[in-house]
Amino acid sequence: MRLPNSRRNQKYQRNHMTIQKVILNLTKNPRKRFTVLRVAKETKLSKKTLYSHYTNIYNAPEEIKKEISKSYGIELKNQYSSLSKIIVDNNERLFYIMMIFMAHNKDIFIPICNNLANHTILFEMMKITFPHLSIIWFPLNAPSPIIGSEKADMYLNMCVEILSRWGSRTKCNIHKSRRYVRRLLILTSEASMRCK
Repeated sequence: MRLPNSRRNQKYQRNHMTIQKVILNLTKNPRKRFTVLRVAKETKLSKKTLYSHYTNIYNAPEEIKKEISKSYGIELKNQYSSLSKIIVDNNERLFYIMMIFMAHNKDIFIPICNNLANHTILFEMMKITFPHLSIIWFPLNAPSPIIGSEKADMYLNMCVEILSRWGSRTKCNIHKSRRYVRRLLILTSEASMRCK
């Protein structure tokens, strides 16, 4: 018996999320060998199913990072105008969009926040958000620090630290995000002030 397309898609998505979660959890401990057999055992899926999602399972962590970054970029564009009716402040809106995205995908983001090796995913999300943030850099008419510069990377790393604390302490609970958004806003404001 074949499943209808919508049910097949749901099953595919559910399997995909399970595979991503297991892979992100396995990268937590570098001593454990990361193998197709281990991923299959942890997900309770066949190797054939794994290969239908990732042709090279050893490249899967990098592919997962790209998939999440792409999804987040789309979500940022889609949510920005709709949240403008609720949240007036540009930076606050951007941080909430990020946290809402993480909360909707908490099965993946809880292992990301709990694993220092996976923080590069949060850093990639901050890199996507950075150009949209309202940060007044000094001196006037001078170009803003670009990603890769010491100032910008230091700021992004501190934001990643706050986001990972929120994710790991609250299990990506959006109702408990206000305090962390305030910290991100203070950090952003201080980044502007330090540069003056």
